Amino acid sequence: MSIPSSNASASSTSAGLAALESQCWAPWLRFSESDLAGQARVFPEGQLVVTAADGITPLGLLACNRVEWTGLVDDLPTWDGVAGQPPTFENTYDPAGNSVVMMSISIQPSTRGRGIAHELISMIRAVVRRLDVERLIAPCRPSRFGSHRRLTGLTDFATYCELTRDDGWPIDPWLRALTRQGLAAMKIDPRAMVVPASHGDLADYQESSSLTWATVTDESLVRELITFHGVRGDLAHVDRVLDCGETGWWFLDDTRGEAVYVEANIWGELPLELPARS
Repeated sequence: MSIPSSNASASSTSAGLAALESQCWAPWLRFSESDLAGQARVFPEGQLVVTAADGITPLGLLACNRVEWTGLVDDLPTWDGVAGQPPTFENTYDPAGNSVVMMSISIQPSTRGRGIAHELISMIRAVVRRLDVERLIAPCRPSRFGSHRRLTGLTDFATYCELTRDDGWPIDPWLRALTRQGLAAMKIDPRAMVVPASHGDLADYQESSSLTWATVTDESLVRELITFHGVRGDLAHVDRVLDCGETGWWFLDDTRGEAVYVEANIWGELPLELPARS
């Protein structure tokens, strides 16, 4: 398979990239066509695409923003804080910022495992060096936390992030891929992404996704999740918690007809050169 690489604004259309997003993300997590177009307009060098041999069909997309960061772990923002609202980066992008943030990566499902993520990270490293940016950082999303907890019952985010296989690499595929790229973990952000919704919105999400939804019946777990994710500031009352199989959880206030999805990430820094394999 030939894999040409390109800048997002130069090849694949926003519509094509939005179609890729819809294959990779739940409805409330994906970038819209207008989001993608805005990101390409604000920071074109940071929106990177790997295409099929036709040079048009997107196989992988890496969306990045450029910000100023003090280098102090306590000063790391949230994913939402870097994305802005709307998540076009127009309110958060700093053209002189010292850090590039890898915000989202989407890989066409049928081409996963073929090195596209590696290619995209190599591309953003080259961009960072060309722009003379000091740091490459990322709010990393453990992609299999939801499915793993369904299989094992493990619900503690920090514990999952530390799990390794027999060969010593992280059990989570995305954390494993980034660790092989030299990722140095910095801190867990329990409120990386917060998505408010009405009950009507949530019903639409349930209908339009292929996810399996389950109500959390363990009251002690509900209390732990409310505390860990800081949900008391989002809803007046939590009547139910839903596990949709994604990294985060849905919290519902049935009296007010309100809901919020809250997801944790783990911040890490990548070296500007690919480390030698041991």
